Amino acid sequence: MTKLTRCSGGISVKLLSLRLRNFKGVRDLTVTPCGNDLLIFGDNAAGKTTVADAYYWLLFGKDSLNRGQFEIKTLDSKTGEAIHHLEHEVEGAFEVGAKSINLRRVYKEDWVKTRGSKDSSFSGHTTHYFVNDVPVQKKEYDAKVESICSEKLFRLLSDPQHFNVNLSWQERRRALLEVCGDITDSDVIDANPNLSKLPAILDGRTTDDHQKVLKAGMAKINERIKEIPGRIDENLRSVADLAAGGEVKPTTEIETRLAQLRDKRSRITSGGEVSNLRARVSEIDSQMSQVITRLRTESTKDYDAAMAVVRSKQTELEQHQSQLSRLKGEKVADESALAGLVEKRDALRSKYDEVQSKEFEWKGDDTCGACGQALPAGEVEAAKTKAQRNHNTLKSDELERIAAGGKATGELIAKLTAQIENKTNEIDRLLLLVDEQSKVVDTLKADAETKVASPADPGQDSEYQKMKTEKDSVIAQVSDLEAGNESALEAVAIEISEVEAELNEAKRHNLAIEESARVKTRVAELEAEETSLAGEYERMKSEVALIEDFIKVKVRMLTDRINSKFSIARFKLFDVQVNGGIAECCETVVDGVPFASLNHGMRMNVGLDIINTLANHFGFAPPIVLDNAESVTQILPTTGQQVRLIVSAADKTLRIETADSTQKELAL
Repeated sequence: MTKLTRCSGGISVKLLSLRLRNFKGVRDLTVTPCGNDLLIFGDNAAGKTTVADAYYWLLFGKDSLNRGQFEIKTLDSKTGEAIHHLEHEVEGAFEVGAKSINLRRVYKEDWVKTRGSKDSSFSGHTTHYFVNDVPVQKKEYDAKVESICSEKLFRLLSDPQHFNVNLSWQERRRALLEVCGDITDSDVIDANPNLSKLPAILDGRTTDDHQKVLKAGMAKINERIKEIPGRIDENLRSVADLAAGGEVKPTTEIETRLAQLRDKRSRITSGGEVSNLRARVSEIDSQMSQVITRLRTESTKDYDAAMAVVRSKQTELEQHQSQLSRLKGEKVADESALAGLVEKRDALRSKYDEVQSKEFEWKGDDTCGACGQALPAGEVEAAKTKAQRNHNTLKSDELERIAAGGKATGELIAKLTAQIENKTNEIDRLLLLVDEQSKVVDTLKADAETKVASPADPGQDSEYQKMKTEKDSVIAQVSDLEAGNESALEAVAIEISEVEAELNEAKRHNLAIEESARVKTRVAELEAEETSLAGEYERMKSEVALIEDFIKVKVRMLTDRINSKFSIARFKLFDVQVNGGIAECCETVVDGVPFASLNHGMRMNVGLDIINTLANHFGFAPPIVLDNAESVTQILPTTGQQVRLIVSAADKTLRIETADSTQKELAL
């Protein structure tokens, strides 16, 4: 294979050896490429992918497809069930730069034997981690792997399919721009004089932001322009049935005539004498109402005084009833609390008796847990004495705690019992008081009812009779005066109706003229706005075209820069839309053929081409796993060690070879 020159500061990771024990279907397998390219031959299902899965699982706890959940255990070939009590282990030796590191990950079942049972039961799985044969926690193990390289970058540089298959086009684009560098707006503008006006147009915005502003503004203007013809038509139709022209009709003279007629009608209706007489009728009505009110007040005076006393006593009664109800509620709550305290005291007594009766019981072991031999009698007796002393101390502490709780509970019971007794006495007193007050109120109410009297009949009152006689006389005089004015009122009413109709017609005519003028003004405003918006739309359209020209130049420059970094891979970074616009994308192509349409061999080589460029940029080259490597007749050389998985029908079991031992140097 072609030797590649290693740059200063570049780091390569070489797989020196990899051992699998009880991993998936592999019982025990060791491969020792010693940093050289590794070729693994085997028929389908012979275990090639298992080696790749073990490699990734050792580093990241996932398989070659980046799955964290997959079957690690070895399965019984007859039952298909997992074989229990096995340790599933992968160990790898790596050369990282000038240093060596050994990693080991062990996945095992946990079996626990419970007391009294002769058989162990399965309780779960545990994973054990080792760095250079030293047991470490998962956090330390992951940190060690991360110190070599992040999982994300490792996947990117070790799997030829990862960049084009697993990354989104946005992620691919970001990776390429990071490697090759972006093209600045000033670079593009300097390269094309036709774009010289663009900086002033952008006014500090990016081309993307300004294009978004323009398109949003154009869409808004377009919607507004579409609305204007309808608005114009709506305004014109609103005055279609109104007068289109004519002179304004004056209304002052008509309003003056109408006011004069209304004054005439008022004079006829409320002539001088009639007006005075009607005013007198109103005065008499008011005076008669006052007499009726006086008579009613005199009839209820004694009853009102008696009811005032009743209301005073009723208020006192209700206050005592409220106090009684509150005390009864408090007593019920206190009795419930007392019952709970008594129950708690009884429970504490039972607990005290239970603890008091608890005897010391020796449960120690008389034999050594390590060798199974009998312990010396002195050690056993000392352990027993210490255990009994601890038992007695704990028992004494618990009895003191229970006694203290019982004492506090007893004090609460005594206090609550006294409260209940006081409240019972107060309730009995209030019951007697409420009963007495209820009888008093009932007696007062009955006495008040005897003092109810019907108001005196106004017709029997001499003052009221005198007022009624005067009122009847005045009303008769008004009727005589109004009889002669009826015909005059009818004539004035007809004239008023005619003048009101004339005034309404003049106002309708003038309103139509005013509305027509307003509509013409509004239509002219809308037409002027339409012209202005059309001009603004064209200005924005020209700016969008200038930005699209800018993007096309940037597309060409950026595409050329990125493509120059790769041997066979080329990238389509922008997509021309149906409307002529340009949208960002990122698609790998070879000789114009998209990655998705390439054959497997070309996909693999273009992936290796991408890995070489990325490895050179990041200064890191891990081993690369090539699945189905047999489909490629000439595999592209890489900066990183290659692990080729080759389908070979003749190899029913795995056959492992290494390339020549010449060590590749990195061009990082």
